[in-house]
Amino acid sequence: MLVSSILMCVAVPAFLIVFAMGLGGSHAEAAAFYGQPLPAIILALCWFVIIRHVMNEALEAIEDYVHGTTGQLTQVATTTFSYILMAVGLFALARLAI
Repeated sequence: MLVSSILMCVAVPAFLIVFAMGLGGSHAEAAAFYGQPLPAIILALCWFVIIRHVMNEALEAIEDYVHGTTGQLTQVATTTFSYILMAVGLFALARLAI
């Protein structure tokens, strides 16, 4: 988790800068902005790193506080939800960029 924390120290400011640059326009302007490779790549990497970091933190908390079959099922549900969230976010970004 140290690696993802360090990545987030770089990724979150980059995300905020890119997001602020694309903010305030119409849908067509936003689609044109995020259709450029650099903003789309930065947002996709930030989305992946942030969701992955939150998933690992949640799994560690579940491991510490929930035991037995309930803990295992909660870990599976958390992992599944995280990967679905990643896929939906990346699909939405790809759809906006295309």
